[in-house]
Amino acid sequence: MADQFDANAAAARDKAGGAQDAPQLYWGPNGYGKPGKQNQTNIAAALGAPNGGGAVAGRPMVTVDQANQWLWDQYRNNPDNFNGVRYAMEQAGLNVKSPQDVFQAWNSAVSFAAQAAANGTYINPMEAIGLMKATDGSMGGRRNGTYSKSYSRSETNTQRNVDLSSVQEARAFLMAAAEKELGRAPTSAELAAFRAALNSEERANPEQQVTRSTERGVTSTTYEDGVAVDQQTPNRTVTSSSTTTGGMDRAQYSIDYARSANDWAEYQVATTYVEAMMRALSSPVGN
Repeated sequence: MADQFDANAAAARDKAGGAQDAPQLYWGPNGYGKPGKQNQTNIAAALGAPNGGGAVAGRPMVTVDQANQWLWDQYRNNPDNFNGVRYAMEQAGLNVKSPQDVFQAWNSAVSFAAQAAANGTYINPMEAIGLMKATDGSMGGRRNGTYSKSYSRSETNTQRNVDLSSVQEARAFLMAAAEKELGRAPTSAELAAFRAALNSEERANPEQQVTRSTERGVTSTTYEDGVAVDQQTPNRTVTSSSTTTGGMDRAQYSIDYARSANDWAEYQVATTYVEAMMRALSSPVGN
């Protein structure tokens, strides 16, 4: 994979003008500035005319091929300097998402500097990169025109809800459970104690609803002289899903509560005895 990438990058470099060796450009260090990010090696420290560089009226000059070879050397041997060049391009508004993009943009800057030198104006490639910021965007900067970009963003929203049973609801739950488990209606004191216990349990077990949504689309931004004057999202889709967890089973809680009454065991024994006796009475007796 790395070999293939090197081959692709080399092809981009060669396409960028490596075969041209006649045109010359200014290679003076004074205009390179400080393109590197903080704590990154300053590219100016690595400058100097490549092997074979010449001079015009005392100015250091290199060929287009030598200038392109310099960046290739940085890519292979000095990544801090290569990233410094990339950062300067990004600051100038150029699209340099990959090393191949950097090589192609560098070629444009080298050609720009070579043309300037041919007309008697001496600027180096880094100065040319800075000048690209003021151009019409043909070098890759978002200066004029409409540009589209796909986007995708996700959001998770969590809601917790406590649903407390009313007096009437608590009465209905316990009445049904007491009739089944105790064979009688609950007393007023039992109803009051049950509702307090039920509400406490409901507070401890809130329902939780988690909603996950994803928005995808394409944003189109229009620039005039480097300023965004309009932005639209013509293609936009939103998908979402919800999951609810937590809460409690009030009916089962009511049954468990009724079974905690002191007379529950007695009622179960009596009920079991009566049921057994009824079955015995209804069974046929053999002769």
